[in-house]
Amino acid sequence: MASGFQQNENQLTPGLYRVEIDLTTSYSSTAADTDAGSVETRDNSVFATQNTSLANGQRRARGNLRWQGILEALSIGGDYRILDIEEKESDASVLDAADDVTTNLKFTVQYDRDAFVLGAVQNFLIKEGRTTGGVAKNSDHETLGSATTTSTTVLAVKELVVRGITKGYQDYVTDVSTAVDSNDVFTRSYRVYDGTQGAETQAVLTVKSPVTPKVAHTDVTVTSIDGTTLPTT
Repeated sequence: MASGFQQNENQLTPGLYRVEIDLTTSYSSTAADTDAGSVETRDNSVFATQNTSLANGQRRARGNLRWQGILEALSIGGDYRILDIEEKESDASVLDAADDVTTNLKFTVQYDRDAFVLGAVQNFLIKEGRTTGGVAKNSDHETLGSATTTSTTVLAVKELVVRGITKGYQDYVTDVSTAVDSNDVFTRSYRVYDGTQGAETQAVLTVKSPVTPKVAHTDVTVTSIDGTTLPTT
């Protein structure tokens, strides 16, 4: 007698992807700039050594908002979790003060239903108008960095991470290499530590895309590290 159990895409089939972001060359560390702040997984509240100025507090807050942008973008692919975060201010040292700026960030993304991620991202791009030749086909999708197609889950995850880093950028559909200008921003009310006053305040921050999506694409590496596959028979 048949058990009634079936293996299909609706089963939990986790896929794990290791993401590394090189934040050393193209990202401003000048605290007063709206495009500064790198990508910071932690806000000021977790540090024993706090920000020493208002500008430095704003820089960390902007970086933390970009991290939240990555988390929001990753949800396009479905249910996920973040594992094994590593953040360094250089290749040899770990961040230990709120004034530190992340220069290398690594983390693992686990999608619970890995089989759906690629299709979800492709469908999102179709709705956005990211096609070539005016035809909304999956094979026409361009990655943020080149004219190759978003044809694998690794490329789809990379697309989402880049989108989070460059949240606020206005020209995704027509030209992802257009120089960042004053329009490529988003605003958010957020907690900021003012080191001058020694207190945390709520402030409206303007967060500018730190680089173009095309540049960000070259700084992001995604590798499939493990996963569960469905049997074919």
